[in-house]
Amino acid sequence: MRAIIADTGPLVALLNRRDQFHAWAVDSLKTIKEPLHTCEAVLTEAFFRLSHVPRGQEQLLDLLTEPDVIVLTGGSTTTECGLSS
Repeated sequence: MRAIIADTGPLVALLNRRDQFHAWAVDSLKTIKEPLHTCEAVLTEAFFRLSHVPRGQEQLLDLLTEPDVIVLTGGSTTTECGLSS
């Protein structure tokens, strides 16, 4: 199965309607069938960047409860974040 890696930028754009890439992120998510993989480092940055967005952090928490969102844990290296070469 193909893995889709969700980095900070697309996650923030998805949840922030004022982000210049919001429409792109919403449209892109509609076309993805595979689970989204992300990691703790990405989520830490996303929570920080959403701190000024009304309900932004709350919406990110809600997203993390979706069964098709997988959080890779255990460290901060790119391999552990799903980006092995």
